[in-house]
Amino acid sequence: MTQHLVELVKTSVEYEWLSTVPELGDTMIVDLLAEIGSFSHYKDPRQLIKLAGLTLRENSSSQHKGQKKTWTTG
Repeated sequence: MTQHLVELVKTSVEYEWLSTVPELGDTMIVDLLAEIGSFSHYKDPRQLIKLAGLTLRENSSSQHKGQKKTWTTG
């Protein structure tokens, strides 16, 4: 069954994008796409970040602009 799902997912654009991430194997990509669906359902990447339970925060002041870091929420 898993191999059938992998073959099905390999036809999607999302698979092409996610397969460029070295740490993600076929099974993990199938799991991710089963959870989030198509990327076209999201208008902004921040929606996916929120779905994952993460928050982007920037440590800045009037003197310098800090880097954005990922924080877990909840």
